[in-house]
Amino acid sequence: LLPRLRQIAKSAFRDEAAPVVSSRSLLPEDLARALSQYDEQHLREALEEGCRLFIISANFPILTCDQEFRRLSERLVAGGELVATVPVPQTSNPGEISFRMLYATVADVRQVTMEIGATRDVTIDEIKLERKGAAPNSAATQAKSALPEIAAAATVRVNLAELDDLIAKASELFRDTTNSLELVALNSGAGGASSQTGAQLARIKKHFLELEDRLIKLRMVPLAQTFERAARAGRIAARGTGKEVDIEIAGSEIAIDKLLADAIADPLMHLVRNAVDHGIEVPAQRLAAGKKSRGRIQLIALAESNRIQIYVEDDGRGIDSDRVSRTAAQLEIIDNTASVTLEQCLRLIFRPGFSTTTAVSETSGRGIGLEIVDRAMEDVGGEVRVRTDPGQGTTFQMVLPATLALVPSVLVQVEDHLYSIDARHVVHSGPLHDLTTETGSSVKEIKWRDKSVPLADLRSLLGHGNGGHDVLGMTLLIVRLWLGDELSAASETAKTWLGNEYVALAVNSIEGEHQALVRSLGRHAARWRGVAGATELRDGTVVLVLDLPQLLEATQEET
Repeated sequence: LLPRLRQIAKSAFRDEAAPVVSSRSLLPEDLARALSQYDEQHLREALEEGCRLFIISANFPILTCDQEFRRLSERLVAGGELVATVPVPQTSNPGEISFRMLYATVADVRQVTMEIGATRDVTIDEIKLERKGAAPNSAATQAKSALPEIAAAATVRVNLAELDDLIAKASELFRDTTNSLELVALNSGAGGASSQTGAQLARIKKHFLELEDRLIKLRMVPLAQTFERAARAGRIAARGTGKEVDIEIAGSEIAIDKLLADAIADPLMHLVRNAVDHGIEVPAQRLAAGKKSRGRIQLIALAESNRIQIYVEDDGRGIDSDRVSRTAAQLEIIDNTASVTLEQCLRLIFRPGFSTTTAVSETSGRGIGLEIVDRAMEDVGGEVRVRTDPGQGTTFQMVLPATLALVPSVLVQVEDHLYSIDARHVVHSGPLHDLTTETGSSVKEIKWRDKSVPLADLRSLLGHGNGGHDVLGMTLLIVRLWLGDELSAASETAKTWLGNEYVALAVNSIEGEHQALVRSLGRHAARWRGVAGATELRDGTVVLVLDLPQLLEATQEET
């Protein structure tokens, strides 16, 4: 089979000259300016696959432009890819808004026209792609002559393992260099030499941190492509089930590790399809329930400290816990349906092969359940959570650890152990007795900036000793649990602890601040709630990096 496929690929390349764009000059100026590097990559991939390029101009009445633009986009996305969209500043009709879209598809003009449907407000123009320096039938020569101009950025592919090793070597070199310079400064004693060494050390530290940050970003890709792919799968599923669905995307500019992006691509598509098929009702049912006929699914990404949170929210019917428990009883997974709690029902839906749908369709009843989401999260050391409100909707939350992150950190001592805390969470530090008027060793909260802030003993949270004794002699950190300015209902538990946005942490001492190169614990990370990863100090000591919101949340759940 493989030799036959290779022969087909060779003959296809020989018979059809794949059109290749040689520069942005082939595009209209407004569309060329609108292309990001990410869009250019998409454009190159589409053209390498043999797609044609079209400029689609559309005029919409101002009052209905949202609906008509959405309908046109859905039709186009079904058969190709919208590379870029730009508004036209001026139109002949002041009551209209105009757009120009760069569209890539394997279809020809006639097929694209049929997809869009006959309308006088939409015009289609094909871009005649330039072929450079080649005989008419020599596709290989054309591609080779044009490719250098396409890849003007001169990109190369690097194995991620080699990139990881390079980051590790840079971090090790930084530690060795700074330790050596500090030793020289110490031996030189006070004076000009010591001052110069200190200044040189500060410059080297700054450059190394910049280098580490750039190396880490080389591993990152924006979530836009992953989100768009999942949204496209959701729209196709909606058309197949006769449902009307708007899919909204937020946070697609957030960059995550390439390995994580690949790992969540299929689970995310499955969650969106699941939301369309199981969550969103058909228009008649939604209207009967007092909802809008069009359902809504939101794909939201939030970057918080050294973890990424991805939400798939829908405003559908929610999860029917009674139906889930009945299905589980029929499958002999449980014995007594009356004893099953809502939380247990929400975990049952992740069982291998579990499905409440009996009819086989394109999206359901094929034995492919939500276990692929759970398994993918386990493989990357993340976790998936689900919350449902019957009749109102369901939210799936994927919590992903950052594979690598450079985080400003505060180093604290708890008993005989060192831990690293994200410095961006810390808003105040100092002796505990400076911030409380209470006496005794059983202080439960303190007064800070006219607020009552709950006090937590980090010794107790981490399982060191009994905790709660002699806290007045300890050092205090006031930490803010939520770093973002935007509030999301889906993330409320991550922002508060016992109803407070701030919490006071009692530690033995603060050992200083440093830039921590945080490494994920991989697939084992989910076993230790509240641990975001590990970092290596300059003396070679490995310390755990705490995820305070998750640690406090896990403690609250236990109590």
